[in-house]
Amino acid sequence: MKKNSEGKYTGEFKRKIIKYMQINQLSYCQAEILFDLPEGLAEKWDRIYFEEGEEGLYKNPDSTVKRRHNS
Repeated sequence: MKKNSEGKYTGEFKRKIIKYMQINQLSYCQAEILFDLPEGLAEKWDRIYFEEGEEGLYKNPDSTVKRRHNS
């Protein structure tokens, strides 16, 4: 399943994209073209995966749209 009932990408879909990119050594641009994703989304998911692990991809999409750092 690509998107859930709210039109958001599922955590499972994000995980599969990241794993596919790693195994096939795809760039963000290549993955976005291959999977018809908006520009910048693969990079965002990869950053979340790197910083938070797989569980970060399953979080509520609204909580990961804007990341603010308190100074």
